[in-house]
Amino acid sequence: MASNSQKSLLVIIGIVFICAVTIFGHILFKAHREYQIFAQREKTLIKEFHATQQQVVLKQQYLERLKYQPDFFEWVIRQQLGYAKPSEIIYRFDSIPVEPDKR
Repeated sequence: MASNSQKSLLVIIGIVFICAVTIFGHILFKAHREYQIFAQREKTLIKEFHATQQQVVLKQQYLERLKYQPDFFEWVIRQQLGYAKPSEIIYRFDSIPVEPDKR
């Protein structure tokens, strides 16, 4: 038969074990939750990265067209900067909002 001191020691060890398991479980739960947050953030960043990569590719293609296609280069200058050849006349019209007939 176990003495009272041995029973007390087993109870204390049991309580310490239960406390340790509870604390470890809490720490593990927090770590898992933090991992889920980081995993979601990583997915978001990967999506943003791919979108940015696509924009870079489009801008590089645009730049290549500007560098190597004179017709495109001329079109861009005319559209964005309003340039014209010396013999051309440019007509610009303000857009006037048209109100519907009030009948």
